[in-house]
Amino acid sequence: MQIEDAGPRAPVFEVVSRPNDWQKTVKQAGGVGPAGPPAGISPLNAQRQDFFADILAEVIARQPAIRMPARNNGNWLSFASGPFGSWSMSVTAQGQLRVEAYLDSGDKERNKQPFDETLGEAAKCEQAVGTRLSWERLDERRAARIAAYHTVDLGDDASRNEAKAWAVTTLENLFTSMNRELRSRAKAIRQTALAAQDATETAAYDAGEPAGAGIDTEPPGPADGE
Repeated sequence: MQIEDAGPRAPVFEVVSRPNDWQKTVKQAGGVGPAGPPAGISPLNAQRQDFFADILAEVIARQPAIRMPARNNGNWLSFASGPFGSWSMSVTAQGQLRVEAYLDSGDKERNKQPFDETLGEAAKCEQAVGTRLSWERLDERRAARIAAYHTVDLGDDASRNEAKAWAVTTLENLFTSMNRELRSRAKAIRQTALAAQDATETAAYDAGEPAGAGIDTEPPGPADGE
């Protein structure tokens, strides 16, 4: 290509790569994603990740506080993490689409307490979400989950579209009805646990020290011989 007759020749660039659907979805949802699929991702999990992005983009349009997470090479996608854990989507080995609050603050006891408290309000929660929930305490594991399931065949357009519509509605209802309460409960439990730990450590320290130890009434003088 030449600019006018006597101008210098301008280079001609050929487009060899264009954004894929995932990148477009991430950009439209206001999130930050990687430049392409993660290394080592299987075709099946790539398909699942695209499906999760489609669902989450619609949820974010209704709940802009949620940010689009980076793509991974697994069968799950987590987002909107907080003191209780995170929200997540996954496809199980049985072909079930799962949307859930995954309770994992890093401490087993602190995970089970907000689960138990929320379970006590199961009827109210399920009415707000509009569906029966699966309350999984997972006693053999550190975490717990509050989930909903729906069958999906990602290779079938009708099944995929129906599951997507279900997931958008269910996930939004879960998030709006439970997110704030889960965060508040987990934060309060953590603060209580830290306060109890501080009190225990202080009592142990005090019990091992003579009265008045560690309290300076005047600056120390130089050692003998100085």
